[in-house]
Amino acid sequence: MIGRVLSSPTSSILGKSVTDKIAAVVLEGDPTYYRDEAIDAAGSGTGQGLLNIMRKRGSMDGWKGTRAGAGLSTTKLYQSVRSYCYAGDYFCQTNLTSKGSTIHGSYGTQAQGKRMHDYIVSFLYG
Repeated sequence: MIGRVLSSPTSSILGKSVTDKIAAVVLEGDPTYYRDEAIDAAGSGTGQGLLNIMRKRGSMDGWKGTRAGAGLSTTKLYQSVRSYCYAGDYFCQTNLTSKGSTIHGSYGTQAQGKRMHDYIVSFLYG
């Protein structure tokens, strides 16, 4: 339920002393997923999360930071939360089937792990 906890960069749930230390976050199969949010990774599913009622649409848009890397401006603020939600996922697409469960368990591929790693690292050295 990290999506709920991060639902606002100024959240009283964590407190400023904690949120100031968060550089970037990657969500996988988040049950609070909304399609077409600024945090959604390209190619994410078009459904809605099973528990999206637990946070407001766009509530994580305020998480921003500078990034480093080829083609990135070091003065621009980028969305520092990224949500990956595969089409047909059990939780983030409300596909309550055994296939949905299998899809939800498939985020750990090496290629996906590298994309997420690179995304987070770009904020650590931005």
